[in-house]
Amino acid sequence: MGLLQRHLELARTGEGIYERDTDRTWWGHEALFGGYAQSLGLAAITAEVHRADAAGGAEKAPRSVTTHFLRPFADGPFRAEVTVERVGRAMANATARLFTRDKLCGLVVASLGISRPLAEFDELTMPVFDPVGADDAPVPPGMGIPTHEHYDFFPRVGGHAFAEKGEAHTGGWLVPREPAPVDAYLMMVACDVWKPAAYRRFPDRTHAVSADITLHFRADLDALAYPLGSPVLVELTAAASREGYADEDVTIWGPDGRLLAQTHQLRFVHG
Repeated sequence: MGLLQRHLELARTGEGIYERDTDRTWWGHEALFGGYAQSLGLAAITAEVHRADAAGGAEKAPRSVTTHFLRPFADGPFRAEVTVERVGRAMANATARLFTRDKLCGLVVASLGISRPLAEFDELTMPVFDPVGADDAPVPPGMGIPTHEHYDFFPRVGGHAFAEKGEAHTGGWLVPREPAPVDAYLMMVACDVWKPAAYRRFPDRTHAVSADITLHFRADLDALAYPLGSPVLVELTAAASREGYADEDVTIWGPDGRLLAQTHQLRFVHG
């Protein structure tokens, strides 16, 4: 169990109610880091779905999760109110309302499902980037965000600077400093922890926070069982920033070249 997983442990205090106290270990732009907040939501949903589906046979893994961020998540008391909308043989669907300090901060819709190897194909292949070598030195994003201190960043395309001439395209290898599993929660952090692709086109002192994030998980990560601390490759692109909102698409790959997750998010731009 890694640092992130320890900070996702929740107490079930009522029917569909999950709680814990949060601190600033996973802190972002003057609020809980978005990837951590949505991980808390998924942790609560997964626990409640598995509880509702205890006799359902094969355990259902996360397949799609959408989180809408309504207001900044404060540190302190956190509560998730989960409703399991449906449990079927192959899939389950659930929603959650996320609160900090009794204020509604986020809404989550999630689908979990069993593995069904049917009509499979791959059109995407992992970019050909150099792996992390023994002599590689990590390059921190330099944004002063505490969450970044839990990972080493090894850029392979683009960089961490603002206002560069070039495409809104960046990414590289992400490695947890404390060995941790490659699981759904790492995907939720990885899609949001790299310096956004749009920042390569933004003027200095402009930043953007998550308005919503959708993740599609392309593998049952528990079944893959990568070694603890395995690196993942994160590639980010942005198509446009218009009227105060920027988009971002992220693909996440395992060290063996397997596509693990794809995400899309809308960012709210601050001047």
